[in-house]
Amino acid sequence: MQRALNPPVPSVHDEVWTNRIYTAFVLYENEEHSREGFCHLSIKRNDRDAAHDWRHFQWIKNDVLGPEREAVEIYPAESRLVDGSNQYHLWVMAVGVHLPIGWETRTVGGSAEAALVGARQRDWPRSRRPEFNSPEQLAAETAQIREIQQQWGIRPRPKGRP
Repeated sequence: MQRALNPPVPSVHDEVWTNRIYTAFVLYENEEHSREGFCHLSIKRNDRDAAHDWRHFQWIKNDVLGPEREAVEIYPAESRLVDGSNQYHLWVMAVGVHLPIGWETRTVGGSAEAALVGARQRDWPRSRRPEFNSPEQLAAETAQIREIQQQWGIRPRPKGRP
């Protein structure tokens, strides 16, 4: 993402970022009017299509506001629903604020790593490939997942099946 010096549309947002697929708008939602505080990140595809790619949104959040910032996307009560266009909204916590939900440790892999636990995952593009978990971490996580599957009576999928 690159910061738009001349945004494609007039904007009341504090920052506008764009790339060939998306435009992202940042609104500082904090008393200090600072990008380090709580922010609203609004994302839309440039072709206005309804496509929601979690990995893309993670990259946009990282590129625009930083990789160690946490964000949430809300699925609200019907009485608070806003759905007037193919636009997606993330609420990004202030720098250093971590939500009391989510995973405590990082687990990242590609198709080969997912297959170890009977799951599917697309591979990462070379330009965005993160550091994967070590073989030791993967073995420990696989054992944990299999133990949970056994406790819940879930049979792992056979290899090669979606």
